Amino acid sequence: MDIFKVGVVGGGAMGSGLAALIARKGVPVVVKEILPELAEQAQERIYGKFKGWCDRGKISESQLNQFRAMVSVTYRWEDCKDVDLLIEAVSEKMDVKKKVFSDADKFLPPHVVFASNTSALSISEMAESVSDARKPQVVGLHFFNPPTQMPLVELIATA
Repeated sequence: MDIFKVGVVGGGAMGSGLAALIARKGVPVVVKEILPELAEQAQERIYGKFKGWCDRGKISESQLNQFRAMVSVTYRWEDCKDVDLLIEAVSEKMDVKKKVFSDADKFLPPHVVFASNTSALSISEMAESVSDARKPQVVGLHFFNPPTQMPLVELIATA
């Protein structure tokens, strides 16, 4: 499966770090939050990461602008409809994660893979919140924190 665009749900520390990492790898990313003001805060966090890299000489000003152009933020599911991979990076609460997947399942095309960044919760239980057709496409993608500095990810399949 080719991944041309990634969606990240949750723009907190982990979600913004994932978005920055994905953009730095050359893949467009859309960050989904629940409110417009939270989307703005996520954008500021992500841009702050790019600026920090630029200030430390890790990327050029040109790269900073390229990466910024690869990131969009939203509070609407409709703006995520063209992603190939959706990574949830919300709080470590099963009910919250299941709601994200349930809501996303209603809006996103059938080919989209749903991934959870959980470190401990059951991926199989999360998969219960999506349609039967999507259940095999629910995986765990546990990035270690901070994702921009820890080149380690754990892949967890559903049962």
